[in-house]
Amino acid sequence: MATIHIGLTYPDLLAHIAPGDLAERAERWGFHTFWVTDHALTPRLDPLVLLAAVSQRTRRLRLGTGVLAVPYRSPYLTAKAAASVDVLSGGRCTLGLGIGDLFHEFAALELDRRVRGRLADERLEIIRRLLTEDRVSFAGRFHRVTDLRLLPRPVQQPHIPLWLGGHWAGGFVEPVLRRVARFADVFFPTWTPVEGYQAAQAEIRRHAQAQGRDPDTIGWGVQIWTYVGDSTAQGRRMGSRAMQERFGIAQVDFAQSTALGAAADCIATLERYVALGITEFNLSAVCPAPEMAAQYGRIAEEILPHFAN
Repeated sequence: MATIHIGLTYPDLLAHIAPGDLAERAERWGFHTFWVTDHALTPRLDPLVLLAAVSQRTRRLRLGTGVLAVPYRSPYLTAKAAASVDVLSGGRCTLGLGIGDLFHEFAALELDRRVRGRLADERLEIIRRLLTEDRVSFAGRFHRVTDLRLLPRPVQQPHIPLWLGGHWAGGFVEPVLRRVARFADVFFPTWTPVEGYQAAQAEIRRHAQAQGRDPDTIGWGVQIWTYVGDSTAQGRRMGSRAMQERFGIAQVDFAQSTALGAAADCIATLERYVALGITEFNLSAVCPAPEMAAQYGRIAEEILPHFAN
């Protein structure tokens, strides 16, 4: 049976717990990855700067961006920062990437969101080549580089793992799935129900075969909003309330990338994803920020042992 890896997210928690403090606890509790998000206009620390700091407080915990918006930064600077985190951590960086969907941030950064997919494709190719090749030349619509070299080299070989996200909205658009088939080591979406994930897997495999890539080289991950309560009713009530307050949604769909309820309910939900061959989980606690560290402790105590066995 494949090993299941479970990580957690560090969102806006500076007023309640420092990232290094939560990362130390996460490592002690047995989490696999410490994930950070990328929202340029929110009061969050820069994700790769944050991970560089956390790398000095941990020894085994993997450090991931879940996910970094590719259009926000030049491909060289993204690869350079990721390689720097990889060196500082001794080879523990996972580079989760996406094309971004917060259009007010594109406006603030003076970016044309209408070309973000085509721009991201070029940047993904350059990033991957910079992490794997000694010297890179590239000529495209948005980028022209000649004999570009990334130093220092990342510790991980052949390259830092590249995970590609996607936001479920009743389905995934074809360019997202083609992009995953072309570039991703792991598919890593959010808000995705089991049935939707299964359909996406089939399409990604089809695109990979069409591109001449072995579909079995693509791994499967997912981000799940999680709340462990004392009972099914209490857990769903508290988790739903937190999601409604955080995201402004009127009704929570318990089948759509959520694990809310008692620990047994959450485990049963995760097992449905495991049955699809998913081995990489980001359990993002959904609760008020002051309670988040305690919620992660509860996830560690009541959910992690099941999958460790």
